[in-house]
Amino acid sequence: MAAMGPAEVVVRVESRTDAAPEQVWRLLADPYTWADWVAGTSAIRAADAHWPAVGARLYHRFGPRALAVRGHTTVVDVEPASRIGLLASALPYALVRIEITVDGTGERTRVALCEQVVGGLGMRLPRVCGVVQRARNRRSLHRLIELAERGGR
Repeated sequence: MAAMGPAEVVVRVESRTDAAPEQVWRLLADPYTWADWVAGTSAIRAADAHWPAVGARLYHRFGPRALAVRGHTTVVDVEPASRIGLLASALPYALVRIEITVDGTGERTRVALCEQVVGGLGMRLPRVCGVVQRARNRRSLHRLIELAERGGR
């Protein structure tokens, strides 16, 4: 995670689940499930057919309908079934580097979600943004794990 930047600006949450790594990855590999688990995402507007390959994008709306911001998320690197690196744009508010890892080497599957704001208005209030990100990411991870444990959508 050091490649993302200084530790004080990286928000990391992780959790463990009884769901198999394949169940978690199946949700990450289906862009249309992202609105079901990413807190604050109100809809997935479209997605490139080659998601989650490097360069693929999913197009989303973030926030309440009346104030929704249109944005997109691009895959910047991927190790299928174990890690995906993303760049999410919801400008002018934030440009965020994201990494999600899925590790099933132990008895339970560990899922970690790391984010770093790298652009937009969020850069002006890093501590406030970090508090909001941490709460949002905990909620997102909880929802992702719930979906995986139920077997999907």
